Amino acid sequence: MKKPALYFIFTFYFFNVNAQEIEKAIDNKDKTISLINAFVQSTYKGNTITDFNYLDINTKQAGKYTLILKILKYKNFKENLAYFISQKSDTVLFNKQSRKFKDNLATSIIKKAIKNRRKNFKKQQFFKANYYSKQQFYTKNAPKKVLGIDLGDLGGGLDSTRSGKIYLSETFSTIWKKRNQFKEHIKAVKINGLENKTGFNSITNNYYNLYKNTVILGDEIISPIAKLAPLFYKYKLMDSVQNSNNSISYKIKVIPRRKIANVFNGFIYISKKNHQLTKVDLYVKGKQIQQAKIDFIRLKQEFTFNKKQKLWLVVNQESQFKFNQFGVHLNGSIFSHYQDYTFRKENIKKEVNKQLLSFDDNAMNKNNLFWKTNRAIPLTKTEINEYQLKEQIYKQRHTKSYLEKQNIKQNYFEWSDLVFDYNHRNLYKRNRYKISFPLNTMYNTVQGVHSTLGFSYFKDRKHQNYNIKTLVNYGFSDKQLRGSSNFSYRFNDKVNSILSIYIGRKLTEFNDPYSTAPLFNTLSTLFFEENNSKYYDKYFSELNYHQELFNGFFLNAKLSYEKRKSVFNHSYFAFFNWKDVVFTSNNPLQPNNFNNAIIEPHNMFKINIKATFKIGQQYLLYPNRKINLETHYPKLSLQYIKGVSSNEQKYNFDYIETRLFQRFNTGSKGVFTYNFKIGKFTNKKELSFIDYKHFDITQVHVSLVKDYTNHFALLPAYSFSTQNPFAELHIEHQFKGYVLNKIPIINKLQNKLIIGANTLFTTEHKPYSELYLGLNNIGFGKYRFLRVDYVRTFIGNKSTGSFIFGLSL
Repeated sequence: MKKPALYFIFTFYFFNVNAQEIEKAIDNKDKTISLINAFVQSTYKGNTITDFNYLDINTKQAGKYTLILKILKYKNFKENLAYFISQKSDTVLFNKQSRKFKDNLATSIIKKAIKNRRKNFKKQQFFKANYYSKQQFYTKNAPKKVLGIDLGDLGGGLDSTRSGKIYLSETFSTIWKKRNQFKEHIKAVKINGLENKTGFNSITNNYYNLYKNTVILGDEIISPIAKLAPLFYKYKLMDSVQNSNNSISYKIKVIPRRKIANVFNGFIYISKKNHQLTKVDLYVKGKQIQQAKIDFIRLKQEFTFNKKQKLWLVVNQESQFKFNQFGVHLNGSIFSHYQDYTFRKENIKKEVNKQLLSFDDNAMNKNNLFWKTNRAIPLTKTEINEYQLKEQIYKQRHTKSYLEKQNIKQNYFEWSDLVFDYNHRNLYKRNRYKISFPLNTMYNTVQGVHSTLGFSYFKDRKHQNYNIKTLVNYGFSDKQLRGSSNFSYRFNDKVNSILSIYIGRKLTEFNDPYSTAPLFNTLSTLFFEENNSKYYDKYFSELNYHQELFNGFFLNAKLSYEKRKSVFNHSYFAFFNWKDVVFTSNNPLQPNNFNNAIIEPHNMFKINIKATFKIGQQYLLYPNRKINLETHYPKLSLQYIKGVSSNEQKYNFDYIETRLFQRFNTGSKGVFTYNFKIGKFTNKKELSFIDYKHFDITQVHVSLVKDYTNHFALLPAYSFSTQNPFAELHIEHQFKGYVLNKIPIINKLQNKLIIGANTLFTTEHKPYSELYLGLNNIGFGKYRFLRVDYVRTFIGNKSTGSFIFGLSL
């Protein structure tokens, strides 16, 4: 049975051989058609036709050309280009036939595609191309506030219903591909009225190759032609269609074997002759990949045949997504166009290095003629108006008068600021200051109730900035006033060079910088009589400098002077008195000794140097800043500390520590992380307890840490602190949906399985170990931020267990 034919009526007006104007395109029901792909046969020249726009084919040489017109689901039409130029109108007929196929034919075709997958993948390991992308974001019924933060009108993109286009940008660049690595040089970028004129349209985050076993699209998604794809998909042959080079492709429907799994839905087109992909139209739902905030992600690709390489190459790509979080509904699309492919392997190898992104000096100031020449898709009238409107809004909102009005509006004082701090911004002068009021009050057994008054000032100088901060703290039980100030200056965003100066007096935990959050300590002390935080008093001054000396090598140098002394408990108040639970002293080594000091008063000079090397670090170089990317290679750090006491020579020491850290994807099976540390003290007689090696611990059964591979969950506070050699190892594997997605009913909860272990070796104690089994992505609907772990500890013949509650970040 034949389906209705589709007719296109074109009216051409002759201007020149390079650009023709199409008046309209209609079907047999008089309905206007848009988005027709048109290009010159055997080239990459062409674009997508939209209503009443120019078809720019960029034919720079006179001659005979064949124009191909394509639309999904219909056979192609091709004709001599000169014929179209000379004609005023013509009717083009696209026919489509309906056929029935045996189900096993689809599986046979897929097996051939899988067999040739690796060969076809290798052919695309090295290439150079010109790349155009257009990115758009829309929102509908946007809330006025999210988590108490005022969204405003999102740069003028919202109408009276708080809906509209909030982002539109274009990028034109040259790209080089070397295996799985891209280098991109952006020649031009255009954005609708944002101050960040560099945009976000990088090829690195927008390249999808289904010849790989998995594709990163919100998560690791298994390709329909992956090595083990038949275990995850069923296939159905729907039709055969004619390609632009008159060859035949099979249209195959891919059907997930399980409803909840990291797999695609949709259609792929496979060439009959060489079993390569010729078209892709796939989507994945957020529930499938356990991403509740995502409604769906869709990927569409169109290919053109390269005779020299005997390879179908992506020429057009569009990814679409729908996102919903905290009441913000966001629709987005990214269109990409590839042209002028070349495959000179040796030249590409030399070109691609650790720098993955660079810009032309005038990339953000290209004129309209440049864009008209290089755009793959002409702008619609709506998009033209969008650029013009946002440019006007941007200019208006960066005038001094407008910014001063905004200052008055934003800097309005509210009573809640007494608790949550008052922030004052000057948008025109690019500075801000913050005041923290004494109502921000906490509790510990040394100070009792203590309040802090804080003031900070920040000045943005575009590519440099500085910050001044002062804190004054008073304890109502120990009746001590303490205060500190610091000044930090960022010299350069490209090498991240920062100089910081600190001075003052403060109450400090022995295990600083692994201190317990004051709020958690306050709650555990007042409600559970657990005063786990232990303190000492110090006067201090410190000079700190940080810089990336060369790519991947970071140096942090710190010079400090401290005047230290012990402090004691002055308050034992709690809301509840628990049976068999009492407060402990401020002496971690003698918790029942409330009178003896843990350290003698002493002064200490310290030099602390830490070097970190990120192996294989890649980076993006923007005009004004450098962004370092995470690497799947190990990160190695080496730290040296020299301590010299001016009045207690027995406290002198040297300390060295080495750390090896790595996090890498294991494909669809999740993410594996390990963190290994070893350290040793030398040239010491008797170490001050302050300078012992203390370990990062949770202390309370609630954890807000992002990285679980840098701390122990149930290690008793200070029980393993050491002045002798030590080694610690943390490992964790997050399975994402690899395990739980396979279990019926359980997979509907969309939780993700985690397993891990922590081990500590010291010379004073038997080895201490923790094993834990956890779930993250816990919550309801689109709000899934919780994580729960059951932790089992082992030391000698003793074993205990407990639950730890945290956030899934």
